[in-house]
Amino acid sequence: MACDCVLSRCARASLSCCTSAAALAALLLKTPANATAVAAAGGPHILVTIMHMHPDAVKMQRQACMAIRNCVVRNRELVDEVVGQGAEAVLNAALKHKDCADEAKAALRDLGCKVELKERWTGVKNNVDGSLRQG
Repeated sequence: MACDCVLSRCARASLSCCTSAAALAALLLKTPANATAVAAAGGPHILVTIMHMHPDAVKMQRQACMAIRNCVVRNRELVDEVVGQGAEAVLNAALKHKDCADEAKAALRDLGCKVELKERWTGVKNNVDGSLRQG
């Protein structure tokens, strides 16, 4: 019921959603007890819903991605619940934004969803003469 109140009154304003998602991301960081409590109160549902409501609010999308990841990274038992709320779809949609793609990929990875990760550095360096060396 409290979640419905939040959604009906505050979720229409993307700035309110961004601030709320940032607060949740901080609250959930490395705190499994908080993640359990937030999940029990419907937090994942709210995060997924606001991501659906504001698909072009990049800062809010980034904060929500971090909050979703922080919710499950130390609470593996919450993964099924969060995925069941529709997190995979909104996280995949967030990948289109360059400024939150890394956070979306991290959340997808920690949810056990399929995600394409690119290796940015392979450990190969060039010698002075231009030949390759491992290192």
